[in-house]
Amino acid sequence: MRALVILAVLGVCSAFPFVQDAPDVAVEKANFHKVFQTIESAALAAVQAANERNPYQPKWYGPYAADLPASVPGALPQVIDTAEVAAARQAFFNTYKQQEAAVAPPSPAV
Repeated sequence: MRALVILAVLGVCSAFPFVQDAPDVAVEKANFHKVFQTIESAALAAVQAANERNPYQPKWYGPYAADLPASVPGALPQVIDTAEVAAARQAFFNTYKQQEAAVAPPSPAV
């Protein structure tokens, strides 16, 4: 069985050079590669220019990001609710408590 798998893989690999692209596909491939090369060279030039402006990145000796709280230092712990949000939240909780009381089983009399 292993031999059949190996032969099948070799057969597929050896057939690859013989498969030809259609003419329109070959033209589009050439156009893509030309545009890709242009964009790649522009991006490489931008990276090289950035590295020339700031060639040295000092080593970080501070705490790891996993050890820091997920907030800006000095920021409030939460966003403060507006009056409309507080009213809507209170209305929701009131409705919730009413529905909860309506479906709750009666408490046993003591």
